[in-house]
Amino acid sequence: MRPRRTSIALALACVLMGACTNAVPASPSPTPLPPGAIPLNAVAPSKARGSMTVSPGATGTLLTLELSGLRPGALYAAWLHSGTCAQPSASAGHLVTESATARGDWGATAKSVHTAAGTLVALTPDLLGSGDQLVAVRDPAGTVIACGEIPKGAR
Repeated sequence: MRPRRTSIALALACVLMGACTNAVPASPSPTPLPPGAIPLNAVAPSKARGSMTVSPGATGTLLTLELSGLRPGALYAAWLHSGTCAQPSASAGHLVTESATARGDWGATAKSVHTAAGTLVALTPDLLGSGDQLVAVRDPAGTVIACGEIPKGAR
């Protein structure tokens, strides 16, 4: 082969094999959520990731939250808002506050919400399944680090 044909042949092989690219390799797919789980998505610059589930309990509806990628030992609080993660309502009810583990994992279960008026309201399918609720998880400074919208009909 002539040098020019060799160069063209190598360039063509390189393109076909994908070996001559500066592309960044794709990051691994996120861990799939368990059936019925609702994603808790990180709010930048947080790297938190996790899920929540709504399920019937012996004494009412349970909201179970799990996150990872948090600062070990720090306190994190979950709040129930109306609206969407992009536009949450200003009013909110406190669900639960727990410390992250030494590995930066966090888990909590709530069966009621503390309203701004100081009342304790049980979580119910009607409240959580209206399609207009979200859970925001806040770090010790009060910054939202993860958010998930509870879909209509969640039970």
